[in-house]
Amino acid sequence: MDSIRDGVYVAALVIWVGAVLFLSFVVAPTLFQTLPPEEAGRAMSSMFPTYYLIGNICGGLLLLAGWLRRRAGDRSPAGKRLLWVVSLMLACNVYAGAVLQPRAAELKSSMRDEDSGGEARAAFAAVHRQAMALNAAVMLGGCAAVALASLQLRRAEN
Repeated sequence: MDSIRDGVYVAALVIWVGAVLFLSFVVAPTLFQTLPPEEAGRAMSSMFPTYYLIGNICGGLLLLAGWLRRRAGDRSPAGKRLLWVVSLMLACNVYAGAVLQPRAAELKSSMRDEDSGGEARAAFAAVHRQAMALNAAVMLGGCAAVALASLQLRRAEN
């Protein structure tokens, strides 16, 4: 049971952090370098529901596996910190996916409907900045989580 729990723990962390890094450093730059901005934005927007769902599932699995590790006797400081980091990452991901992403989609629609689109464009830019900041927080948290999990699991082996 411990090996299954730890396998889920590591897999969820690797999948989530990998997805964040891949979308941020490969997919988004490639789309915006090869497609017109409007098409690249539509393509990115179509990926976000799945992107946030992956983060939510992985974050939930990480919290569950981490909690099970603690119940099984793991009282390492790295394990406790990891749970806090993952909780913050998950909160950022849930907010971005449940609040910011729908708001951005609504504003994009308003920008197409309005003649000038000025107000909607400014609001979209603000929501986009918030989403990018939360994505950066999840990315940095993910890097910290990988380091903490490595410490935690290495200590558990000894």
